Amino acid sequence: MPHVGKRTAVAALPGELHRPQPAWIKRSYRLVRYSLQPKGGHFAALEVPGLLVADLRAAAATLSS
Repeated sequence: MPHVGKRTAVAALPGELHRPQPAWIKRSYRLVRYSLQPKGGHFAALEVPGLLVADLRAAAATLSS
């Protein structure tokens, strides 16, 4: 898998079938933010919209700095 040089943010959701660990992500991506969410799954925008928006804002702030 090619290395992605762009800064990357990942939100890990407990309801997903597979939740990649930061060490695995860092092998292929320039990981600058990894957040483990308390709830939510594949449809986080419908399940926990407030958490998703807060995490997206935090990620954007991290990626823009």
